[in-house]
Parts: sequence; C-alpha cells; structure tokens
Amino acid sequence: MHVNISGTSNAVMRAGYTLPLKERFGAGNYSIGVSYNCVFTMHQDEILKQPGGLLVIDFAANDEMTWRSGILNVDIADSHFLNMLARCAEQDVLPIVLIMPSTWGEGRHGAMRQRHRDLAEEFGLPLFDGFEYIERLYELCPELERFGKPWDYHIQAPLARVLGRSLCRALESLGEARRRIRTVPEGWRVDALRLAGLAGEKAILRMNSLARFNFARLGETETLRVETGPDAETVGFALNMNVSTATLELMGDERQLIILNNQYVGNPSTFRLAAWHLRRPLPSASGFVDLTCRGPRCDGSVIVCEAARPAGPEAVAVMELESLFVRRRQRDAGVIGLDRSIDLVSALSPADIRADKSTELFPDEDVTAAVASLASEK
Repeated sequence: MHVNISGTSNAVMRAGYTLPLKERFGAGNYSIGVSYNCVFTMHQDEILKQPGGLLVIDFAANDEMTWRSGILNVDIADSHFLNMLARCAEQDVLPIVLIMPSTWGEGRHGAMRQRHRDLAEEFGLPLFDGFEYIERLYELCPELERFGKPWDYHIQAPLARVLGRSLCRALESLGEARRRIRTVPEGWRVDALRLAGLAGEKAILRMNSLARFNFARLGETETLRVETGPDAETVGFALNMNVSTATLELMGDERQLIILNNQYVGNPSTFRLAAWHLRRPLPSASGFVDLTCRGPRCDGSVIVCEAARPAGPEAVAVMELESLFVRRRQRDAGVIGLDRSIDLVSALSPADIRADKSTELFPDEDVTAAVASLASEK
C-alpha cells in the first residue's frame, strides 16, 4: 500500500506526524506551509502518478485560522476539495481526512473542524480527528497533558509522532475497503497553470536540497498575460514568499489587488513556496488574465494570508509567481469515497494507543531512561 500526504505546516514539521508515515509506508509528502488546500491542486499530477493507495489530506487547521480572520472563501476551498475527489476517482486513490489539533478551545469548537467532519460524512471518507485522538491519549496517559495545553498553532513534535503512529495503524486497518464512485451534479475541475514558461527571460529557477521550482519574476509595472479560457475563473496562485514584496494586480472582468509582502521576505538566494486562495473568484470573459507587479502599497489591496502585511515605503516592488489556479464547472462529476465514512480514531483500542505512546521518549522519560541505564551499568 502506498500513501501520499498533502497538507500545510503540520505536515512539514520536522520529525512530526509524517515521520512514522514515511517510515512505515515510504509516504510521499507534497505539503507546503503557510498555504491552503490548493496545495493539492498544485501537486496533483505528481500525487496521482501512481494509481491506487491512500492520500492523507491535512488542511483543517489553516482553514480554521483563515476562517476566523475573515479571509477564507469557502466556495473556493470547496471547489479545490471537489476537484481533489474527482481527480482521485480517476486514479482510484482514497483520500483520508486528517484534522490536526491546534489552538485548543477555538480550534476544538471551530467551524472548519466541523466542516471537514461534515465533508468526510457527506462523501464517505475515512476520518482521523486529531482532537478526539489527543483527548483519548490524555485519558489513557494523563502525564502527557503537559505537552499540549494550551496549544499554540501546532502540537509538539513528540505528541505529533505518537499521533502519526496511531494514524499508520488506522490506515493499515482500512485494508481493501471497498471504494465507490458516485456522481455529483455540480463539481469543479481546477488546474495549475505554470507561469515560468510564459515569462521568457523573466523566468528564474530556484532550488534547494529537496526541490526545484521555476518562477516568473516580475518587477514593478511588468505584466504577464495568462490564457485561462472564457469559461474559467481564477481562484488562486503560488508564489515565492522569500522575495515577493509587491502588490499583485489581477485583471479579468474586474481588478483585484493582493498584498504579497510577508513575514518571510528574506534570503533571495533560495525560496519559500506557498499556495494562496483569492478572496473571491475572478472571471474573465476574454479568456485572459493579466498579472501585473504593482508597488508595495496600493489603495484597495487586501491580504489573502495571515502571513502577509503591507511593505514599508523603502521596499522595491518584485514578485515571483509559480502558478495560477483556474477552475471550471464539471457537470455530473465522479467522486471517490466509501459506502460510508469510517471514524478511524474510535476504532483504535486503548492497547493500541498505549503501544504507540510507549515507542516515543518524552523529555522526562529521556532523563529517567538515562538514570536507569547508569544504574544498571553500576
């Protein structure tokens, strides 16, 4: 059984819940921090290269944060979700809805946590609710509560690894669960249009030890025209946060201004990739959208990510864009799921959870183990 992961910063945490998945299944990780569920759209061709298997999706935490901030457009998020179900149906890949626990209290009772639970129920997808899992873990191992309450945006890495081990166990329990394709009358197809190929000499290659991406690099007032098609709506884009200080102007049937400057602007020799939604869909009857680099401070500009912020007056306008996300209606779309949703957390036995916890050394236990080792040597 092969497994892939598509998520945001919880999924890119060093030695977090994805580590057991990689150790157990050799899981491929197609996740990007400071992003939304358009991460799947950006990587969908690579994720679905091999048919069959499982796809763990981890977007609830970022959806919750942007929902509370008034940034998230649920219609756009849902179109990416329906696109994912349709693309996975084509390759017989079963998505697993993972809800990672964060921001204790607000996240626990958040609208987006419930939204993801509802989507799992509606489409018959297996669900691993991390809030319920951590509550069960604390009931069985109350000494671990010191690692989790109050939570910040992410749970600590040792807890995340315990959760990951139990998630591995839950995925194995699915076995050959019978999948089915159902038809939804109103679906979406979302594509990632790569921009570097349109940029000519303005294209730039960025790479690090793990990946390489091509970007279209634009300076102030420079424009890139993208053919989207008259039946399409632009719903987001991917950028290099390390160098993007400008305001992105998108011109279709209307004008939208997006602040790109962000807290990660810094080392220009490498890159920090992110995938962001627009605040609202942008149609274009002409079939083209113009992307223009504007100055860092433009009247009427908005943020689409909490990491974004207006640049200072000394900033030089530049932006690097990797792709543009465009959606089209898909009538009578086939989407994948099971006959009914499966609650993967409730299926875990207390013995299973204790066993997964016992494989992880927490800081106090490290000290205890070291003392015991010295005592045995004497």
